[in-house]
Amino acid sequence: MARSIIIDTDMLADDALAVLLAVASPELDVKAITCMAGRDPVEVITQNTLRVLRLADAGDIPVATGATKPLLAKAGTGLILGQKSPWNRLIGSVEEFMPTPDSELHPSHAVELILSLVNQYANDIELVTLGPLTNIAMCLMSDDDFANKVSRVVMMGGAIFVPGNSAPAAETNVYADPEAARIVFQSGLPITMVGLDVTTKVLMTMEHAQRVQTSRLPTVNKFIAEIISSSLEAQRAIRKWNGFPMHDPLAMAVAFDTSLVTIERMFVDVETQGELSRGSTVGDSRNVWGKTPNVDVCVGVEADRFMEFYVDRISTGY
Repeated sequence: MARSIIIDTDMLADDALAVLLAVASPELDVKAITCMAGRDPVEVITQNTLRVLRLADAGDIPVATGATKPLLAKAGTGLILGQKSPWNRLIGSVEEFMPTPDSELHPSHAVELILSLVNQYANDIELVTLGPLTNIAMCLMSDDDFANKVSRVVMMGGAIFVPGNSAPAAETNVYADPEAARIVFQSGLPITMVGLDVTTKVLMTMEHAQRVQTSRLPTVNKFIAEIISSSLEAQRAIRKWNGFPMHDPLAMAVAFDTSLVTIERMFVDVETQGELSRGSTVGDSRNVWGKTPNVDVCVGVEADRFMEFYVDRISTGY
């Protein structure tokens, strides 16, 4: 039986690859996709989400627009609402491969749609979060019983044993809204954290991208090849890497196949006050604090098996 999920996204390159995986996977039943502002305004993100869904021939999945900024207006990270960087151009650089949306946005706000679906499928729906956790924190603040109705949150974000990527000690999605992340971590939600400890080890190369060969929707082949080509240019400029980290696609795969990763359960919280460490996810792997573990942290991954799986699933799923 397929797992019912809601995808919460700030739709960038790896989000698109994750959504393509979700739609191609019979293990998942995507009830809705909700959006929030990330490196682009939420209006741009929602339109790109609609375009990716049309590319995947999945325009019937509801898409709702959500948070336009972090919980606190100060938002001192510089990530919200269109910071200029090579990452912003990754979707725009492949616009010719992204069809014009043929469906409308859902009339409800993202938070309202999430709350409605969680109530409808209480204890039988999971959240897969691919961006900042603002929408999810707003759900928790709107419904005191929300955490008890969600069967699991698979979260792409955080870093425990490795450095951050948007700050020395902070991963991008948590750094974008640390207060929201802290609310989520402290809520009692059952969280599986798919962070930089594992996502930086799964790299898609051009060889992987060129092996994706779909039959029903060949435009998916072109889209993936072009987005990886553009992404690799940015990666080489920023980090000298020869592969594109599959952050969000790995989280999506973990939503239905935890055998891909090694998990360590520990207590995790988020630093919101530190001058140098704001947005860092602090994991007590040695139980120094003696607090009850609240997160399943992914600490190891079968990288080669995941990449082979991704290429095969996209090729056969479309």
